[in-house]
Amino acid sequence: MNRRLFNKKILGAGAAFTAGAFGLPMEAKSQILKPVIDSYCLSYWDNKVFQGIDKLKKAAPTLLMGDTHLHSTHSDGNYSTFQIISRAHLLGLDFLVLTEHLDPIDYNIECSISSFKSQIESVNRLQDMGMKAPDIYPAVEISTNEGHIIVVFPRTYLKESGFVSEFRSAFSICEEKFVDPAIVIARAKKLGGKTIVPHPGECKGSKPFGVPMESLETHLEGLPDGIEDMNTGNCCFGSFGKRLGLSPIGASDSHFKALIGTSVTAFSSIRFNDLTEAMAVKETSGFQAVAVSKTLLKASLFYYSLRI
Repeated sequence: MNRRLFNKKILGAGAAFTAGAFGLPMEAKSQILKPVIDSYCLSYWDNKVFQGIDKLKKAAPTLLMGDTHLHSTHSDGNYSTFQIISRAHLLGLDFLVLTEHLDPIDYNIECSISSFKSQIESVNRLQDMGMKAPDIYPAVEISTNEGHIIVVFPRTYLKESGFVSEFRSAFSICEEKFVDPAIVIARAKKLGGKTIVPHPGECKGSKPFGVPMESLETHLEGLPDGIEDMNTGNCCFGSFGKRLGLSPIGASDSHFKALIGTSVTAFSSIRFNDLTEAMAVKETSGFQAVAVSKTLLKASLFYYSLRI
């Protein structure tokens, strides 16, 4: 379907929805709108994201590209690890970093550990179906007393027998209280992980969300390894890596499938065997594979909040 015809269909459906939905409960409105969003994703959006990633990869064929910030149903995401990893495969992503939440209020450490297990099972399932799964890196997004910190480990850790026990020992304190980000960073480093500051400086609700830029330029200066220059889900974009001397990261922060791969992180397949190796020497890049309109983003958050 071409773009003009598709937009015409969407506008027509939107007009019909607006005319007929007054007075309906929100759940009923969402059920009316859902087929429109599904049609958008299947007829137009899927191909647009694939083409965006493909264009980036053709322009730099030696780079490995992946999404470094996503959530599944093991925390506050809307889709299973298998659905997410399958979509990453279809989009042509080389690697994936699922970052389940860990905090003292909603998501304990077992959410991440169960996700690790599910990710392994999902990769095996894809391989049994004759498909090549993207490389998977074990990771977690931890809520600290100043904002979120992502910890990502070498991909080999996911299958190492002692990793889960060491991970639980290092970070179980984070399900008990909001600790200082320096503590999380130090424990990650001791365990061989790298740290990323997601959506820096962003505010959301009453709980700490994005670590303030002032903190990153003072008492946390030089402690994290990377920082998100691009975060599609929160419309957070900037040259933060260059400003702070940290490894630049691109990510979707996807809680539902349509955002996966919209912003990506890349590193050289010739120089490095692992994302964490590239981060260690600040040799990553962030790219926006496709621009996301605020209308689509609002629609995605609308659907996410209703768990459709």
